[in-house]
Amino acid sequence: MKTFVDAFKDRDTLVLFLDRFIMALKGPLVIMAVLFSLNVREQGIWYTFISLSALSGIVELGFTSIITQFVSHEYAYLKKKMGF
Repeated sequence: MKTFVDAFKDRDTLVLFLDRFIMALKGPLVIMAVLFSLNVREQGIWYTFISLSALSGIVELGFTSIITQFVSHEYAYLKKKMGF
């Protein structure tokens, strides 16, 4: 069995840990850069762009088909009341 130190001698493991470390640092650095370099209006545009891109990522993962199935299932059991 490999020890913790021996695992870092493997190139793939080292690259994985380095990548995770960079990802952990990237988030706070981007937040600080946005706070200190953009004015309030530009921060709003940045937030909107990031939110829309996150939403499109969820949609690409099949969110649309899940919602469609849920709505279809609920629509099947609807009863009309007073013409509505």
